[in-house]
Amino acid sequence: MAGDQSAEHRSFSTTQWTRVEFAADPNSPERRQALNDVIERYRPALITHLIRRKRINFHDAEEHLSNFLAKKVFEDDLLARADRNRGRFRNFLLTTLDNFVISEHRYASAKSRRPAHLQSLEPGMDPPDEDVDPARLFDVVKGGVKVRRVADEKCSARCVISPARGGTSSSCY
Repeated sequence: MAGDQSAEHRSFSTTQWTRVEFAADPNSPERRQALNDVIERYRPALITHLIRRKRINFHDAEEHLSNFLAKKVFEDDLLARADRNRGRFRNFLLTTLDNFVISEHRYASAKSRRPAHLQSLEPGMDPPDEDVDPARLFDVVKGGVKVRRVADEKCSARCVISPARGGTSSSCY
């Protein structure tokens, strides 16, 4: 029933599938205007969804939606995957937007857990210089002495970690 719909869903207007199809067609001369029409028509409802359903403040909701439009609608050509036979266009947009916001949140969380500078877990073993390709770096243990080598076509740099001093002294040659 129309009276049972939330204000959020009432703010979605009826989908004009011809405009969506024009916006999705890269060969359409009306593509730019159709894409603008679709975005302008759904933008307020998508912002409202992020604020009311996802409890995101207005500024962050605007930022998420701008990123969503740039990455999904423009770069990934999201509208080309819309199909009127698979259900409502609004549900397609909301599901895709929700998944995008979740992915952004996961990426931001993972990025905040990533250390700014890597440190070796082994005492006396500093991480390699950033200009050294990790594929060329390897450790060798010979006679109780750990040797860090950097393989190179021209020469081989070798650092020896001395166990006599608790593994904290090193010499490179």
